[in-house]
Amino acid sequence: MSSIFRLKNDLSNLVDIIDKYDEVVAEAEDDLRIVNKTLEEANREQPELTYKYYKLYTELKAMRKHAENLLEQKKGEVWVKVKTKHSIDLGTRDLEQYVKKDAAVMSFRKMYLVVDEMADNFEKITKAFEARGYALKNITEARVHQLSHALLAD
Repeated sequence: MSSIFRLKNDLSNLVDIIDKYDEVVAEAEDDLRIVNKTLEEANREQPELTYKYYKLYTELKAMRKHAENLLEQKKGEVWVKVKTKHSIDLGTRDLEQYVKKDAAVMSFRKMYLVVDEMADNFEKITKAFEARGYALKNITEARVHQLSHALLAD
């Protein structure tokens, strides 16, 4: 199940959810390595690993959008609160400053940035797996080419 369904609307459990993604990021470096693996092993695991990281990246993109929506909702709530609280008519820029500096809004913005950072990490990992796939293809083609020349020379 996607982590977005476990994410609470106040984002209070976001750190616990992100920690699980952080553990997967730590595994990525080992998963990307092709050293000490046979060409067959590396080629066999490539689609599975690529899928694993793309799936998690997709979850994080959804979570990022959800966190962004919650941030906008919180900004709207603070906007209304500030506008109704003050007896003088505040301009748009003044209201924006009040909203921007509100502790709840800053907390939601921070949580949004945490999700955004993790999504960016997974985007880079998925691109690294694409590069790994091209490298494996090139290595495989080079080995086949060497093999075909070895057969012709015999």
